[in-house]
Amino acid sequence: MQQPRKFGFQAWDAVVLAGGASQRMGRDKAGLHVEGVPLLELQLRRAREAGADRLWVSCGVHGLSCAPDIPGLGLLRDAAPGQGPWPGLLAALRASGSEALLVLAVDLPALTGAFLRRLVDGAVPGVGRVPVTAGGIEPLCALYPLPSALEAAAGLETFDRPSPRRLAMQGLEEGWMRAWDLEAEDRALLVNWNRPEDWKGNTGRPGHA
Repeated sequence: MQQPRKFGFQAWDAVVLAGGASQRMGRDKAGLHVEGVPLLELQLRRAREAGADRLWVSCGVHGLSCAPDIPGLGLLRDAAPGQGPWPGLLAALRASGSEALLVLAVDLPALTGAFLRRLVDGAVPGVGRVPVTAGGIEPLCALYPLPSALEAAAGLETFDRPSPRRLAMQGLEEGWMRAWDLEAEDRALLVNWNRPEDWKGNTGRPGHA
């Protein structure tokens, strides 16, 4: 018999945003390997381990083939290249019919399924959650509630530069998002890879990137 879920959302999806141009890295970050596993595939595994009901991936029009062999994977193509992660996030919010959407950047090699599960477990019904590190909020490793986040995102489309950060900040101001202040050991899980020197010789483990 399946045990009832303990966190605030009974159902939630996850999307990995992998449509960036990766200009500083010089190659598609989704295809970088962590201990032999492509980073995109690893992020999807972590989301599934955390309990996501459905997995989505947002890919660039001319980027890496974003179709790993994962049953039920939803594919979203970036309709507006060059505008950062916003188009992918918006498309995923529109596509998901679940109660919440876990949004993950592809270039977070040190994440774990256990950390993502704690992120979701700490949410309350109807309210999302965004981690906070020394650098501020982390909108690309956050849980967004639906339909609140989608309604707010639609409103942000009138801005010249809508962004995940602006969306998360609006959620915090309006009360449909809450901040999660991370301890030092958890902050290390949110290190990202931007340049070749970040990736080469690293394992993706905390403290090695």
